[in-house]
Amino acid sequence: MQKQSHQEYFEAVYCETFEKLSRYVFFKAPGLAEAEDITATVYTNFYQYVVLKNKRPANELAYLIRISNHELSRLYSKNITRLSFDDEDLNLSETIADADDWEQDVFDQFANEALWIAVCSLQPAEQRVLIAKFRFDMTFQEIALAMNQGESAVKLRYYRSLKKLQNLLQKDK
Repeated sequence: MQKQSHQEYFEAVYCETFEKLSRYVFFKAPGLAEAEDITATVYTNFYQYVVLKNKRPANELAYLIRISNHELSRLYSKNITRLSFDDEDLNLSETIADADDWEQDVFDQFANEALWIAVCSLQPAEQRVLIAKFRFDMTFQEIALAMNQGESAVKLRYYRSLKKLQNLLQKDK
């Protein structure tokens, strides 16, 4: 009976925190694959903490973020990455108007495999914006905040990335 209550507790915490933690880790990790691995490891460690040690933290999300920070530290201590500040000095002051539905049309035209191959060929910052927009369904304002950039810079990167994807996918057709 006790094991079932641990399972229910874990499932409730998982459902309540997964989206927030996934977004947090995604913008701290170097890529989507690493973010997914870290998120899975964090929940595995949390499950072991709850079930094997029979403990429950007071603030579950804070505890999960702390575990993810440790996992990210391990990742970055093994892999040194270069930061890219490619759009920092563009001084973008105008916000680009949102497009109607043409950006979704780009994604609907092609098979998922071809699309992901094309997305992986983009620069990491471009990948982040597209994944945040389409996978995490984030607004431009949320993405800008997570990436510590202006909203206009994020929109510009988004639209340029879509155009690059469209060109890559049409070339492969």
